[in-house]
Amino acid sequence: MRVTDSMIWGNMQRNVASRQSDYATAQERAVTGKRVNAPSDDPSSYAQARTETGNLSRAQSYERTVGMAKPVLETTDSALATVETIMHRIRDIAVQGANDTLNPDDRNTLSQELGSLRDQLVSLGNTTSGNRFIFAGYKENAAPYDTAGLYTGDTQVQQVEVGRGVNLPLGATGESVFGTAGNDIFTTITTLQAAITSDPSAMPAGGSAVVSNLITEIDTRFDEVRRVHSQIGIHLNAAEIAESVATRAQDTATLNRSNLVDIDAAKAYTDLAMATTALNAAIQIAGQLPPPGLVNRSR
Repeated sequence: MRVTDSMIWGNMQRNVASRQSDYATAQERAVTGKRVNAPSDDPSSYAQARTETGNLSRAQSYERTVGMAKPVLETTDSALATVETIMHRIRDIAVQGANDTLNPDDRNTLSQELGSLRDQLVSLGNTTSGNRFIFAGYKENAAPYDTAGLYTGDTQVQQVEVGRGVNLPLGATGESVFGTAGNDIFTTITTLQAAITSDPSAMPAGGSAVVSNLITEIDTRFDEVRRVHSQIGIHLNAAEIAESVATRAQDTATLNRSNLVDIDAAKAYTDLAMATTALNAAIQIAGQLPPPGLVNRSR
């Protein structure tokens, strides 16, 4: 068989190029710490890794959303607990005010306390978490109550997704807690103040009867506050669970992706050393070839 110098040099060039490619791959893996850096490295693993990257990104997004929702819910929970305490005191005052034997000074004292409690409720209605008014619904950037207790917030509360099919509210609407205009706790308190400070004998149904009716209104509103508070508690528990699920999902996606594309550091540097040795050997052999010419061989 007749072999030309061009054939020999061609083989050597291909060998050196192959060793250079192996070295480049080994170097990239050692630097990046990844076995798969491009689809051509392992199409199947690359595609699965992209899926896991999407899973990781989604879990991280859920975790951020939970992190935003939890403080709002915690603030709402705390505010509602205070509202309940104030409502309980308002009811106690109403019960005291139903006593027809109270003197005017006592009635004025109770009325003044009601006014103070009313102001506290208005302030609670304008509670914020960060820059968000938690009882304003979608109108979260503006205080929902004026000093007279008039509600200007929204009737719907914003929902955020914290998991697949899991949505949490960012607070509650003021109307769900304090009542709608004309049928709210602020109107009830104002009416109660008037009933307590009026001369019971001058009222058509008697002072105690009027106050008793107001106690019923207070109880109805109190029940609604407790209901909303209970729901917020449920949402807080859901947030805790969603946060835990998101954390586990991130861990799982990260591990799965690592198993698909990462390479052990020791193996990566061992492979690089071997590729370096092979490349140097190929270059050395190529350097030892005789000058181009004809080489005759026979079988």
